Amino acid sequence: MTVALKTTQTLDSSSRAQILHEAAMIALFDHKNIVTIIGVITSPRNMPPIIVLEYCEKESLLDNVQESDPEVVTTSMLLT
Repeated sequence: MTVALKTTQTLDSSSRAQILHEAAMIALFDHKNIVTIIGVITSPRNMPPIIVLEYCEKESLLDNVQESDPEVVTTSMLLT
């Protein structure tokens, strides 16, 4: 399985708390348009936590929207 990883550059307690909070928020969502969290790596303690996420094969959402044909993609579709 191909996954994406997200972490912080620093090891301070504020960064650690922030990324763990982000992981908790992502875990609350279950929607086809939101990336799924697979897990969180918190060990060893001397390294920043790592969020393991579903890998999106296409480009970023912003790039995808900017490249969309306005004749085909409606405003409602973009908002969804």
